[in-house]
Amino acid sequence: MTDGDGATLQRVHTPYFRPLPTLALLAATALLSACLGAPVAPELSDNHYYSRLGRAIHYSPQGNWFELGNDVMDVHVGSFEVLTRLISRDKARLYIKAIPVPAGEIDLATVTARPDVAYSRNVFDAQGVYYIDDDYVDGEQVATVTRLDGARPDTYRAIDHEWATDGERMYHDGDRLDLDAQTFREVNSAFALDAERVYVSIGGRYRPLEADAQSLTPLGTAHARDAAQTHLLAYNEFGNRRAAVHSYPYDAARETPEALSWMYVRVGDRLYGNGVPLDGVDAASFTVIDRSYGTDGQRVYYEGRVLADADAATFVESPEGRYDARDARGPFRNGYRVAD
Repeated sequence: MTDGDGATLQRVHTPYFRPLPTLALLAATALLSACLGAPVAPELSDNHYYSRLGRAIHYSPQGNWFELGNDVMDVHVGSFEVLTRLISRDKARLYIKAIPVPAGEIDLATVTARPDVAYSRNVFDAQGVYYIDDDYVDGEQVATVTRLDGARPDTYRAIDHEWATDGERMYHDGDRLDLDAQTFREVNSAFALDAERVYVSIGGRYRPLEADAQSLTPLGTAHARDAAQTHLLAYNEFGNRRAAVHSYPYDAARETPEALSWMYVRVGDRLYGNGVPLDGVDAASFTVIDRSYGTDGQRVYYEGRVLADADAATFVESPEGRYDARDARGPFRNGYRVAD
């Protein structure tokens, strides 16, 4: 691949970057830095750049090619136009980041964008409103287009990089939700509601939840409660994706649910870890260690499961950055004992 000016260029992505000898690293730095010229439209995007001689277009987030990447776009430079920080076009098609958007779904003759919110993924044509996304399919980055049926182009606006509204209903990452825009509010990072309905984010998408919208309040940053139930999130085995929500009754007159961390919630004499009740734990004496770990003085837990070989009496957060915690016998990382 060349940068359009004739210089050979490789795409640089941090996860695959291998340390080079000092002289080679300096040479590579000089070459790639030289490839980035002036920004194409600095008032709209800090991600799109001309090559040094202006013969090619680079997509490099914030110009930080070393950490965030540097892709040469396969575009017609003379007709290239930036629409938002993520979306651009030339005479033949649209692009999200450096990825071509499937042709034919959006009318290029009338397409527009409203770059009022950073990293908005919405565009408009004479027929409607569209949401453009990108994802990996079989190891390749591909773009997808979703037409937002029923959305009103004249009143549609992005609120932030996730939420949008047309003044009547709410949209989240291209999904239309049955939430009234006039009474909508986010409860925390996982729950949203209007005057009558509650939605919860599971697996990256919001879905309806049987809960009392009038009394729903946040329970920490990741859970919620209403007048009769707690609504607790459970995560996948890696702790990086919400997998389910579990609802449990409680006595609001006698019990006050308390979020100890994103993983642990105490309700009266009961303790919940990763969204489920933990049996045999002394909830009153339970303390959190490094967010995902906790102990009641008898046993140690990681994301709700017992660490059978951990010594509760000596278990503490690790002062070394490469470990999470340790006991008298050694360190732990991601819930497993590792070599010191």
